[in-house]
Amino acid sequence: MNKFLSELLSYFQKIPAVKIFLIIVIGIIVYFVVKFFGRMWLRKIVKLRYKGKDKEEIEKRTKTLYRTLTATLKVIIIFLIILLILDALKINLTPFIAGAGVIGLAISFGSQSLVKDFVSGLFILIEDQFRKGDSVKIGNFEGIVEDFTLRKTVLRDKEDNLHYIPNSQITVITNLTKGKNKQKLEKSSKTKD
Repeated sequence: MNKFLSELLSYFQKIPAVKIFLIIVIGIIVYFVVKFFGRMWLRKIVKLRYKGKDKEEIEKRTKTLYRTLTATLKVIIIFLIILLILDALKINLTPFIAGAGVIGLAISFGSQSLVKDFVSGLFILIEDQFRKGDSVKIGNFEGIVEDFTLRKTVLRDKEDNLHYIPNSQITVITNLTKGKNKQKLEKSSKTKD
């Protein structure tokens, strides 16, 4: 059995197209498996973290985390697939990785605001300051959070305008969906019914 497996492995190593195809297929399978089970895993974690909260809040938090994590996962898997394909083609990766490090250093000096956006977005996500669908006030803008990524927050105001706010420029957030204001809104909607 071991001899058969070693011969089969040596056969696949001689044909880079098959190896490349397998790398791509395995990468796609890993992405979809993690994407499928990730949503269930995140939902369990959020339910444990936010016991006593209503289902709508838990679902909004899960969606926000899920979208951010799957986007990050997609970039990581694509990067790994590219590296594995280059390795399968017998391309020396050492100069590529060293060059990428130098380029990354140069880009990081030039894009400090981009790094600040990502770090601020990460803290907004970790601290659960707001979620997609929340009514918030950020600086002079007030509206519904239409989209949230680690880089930016998109608000839709009452006049149906979209405001794209880099996360590094967010210094004060008033979440109108959470707290006493939410309870007042719920009471007023019940009395109208």
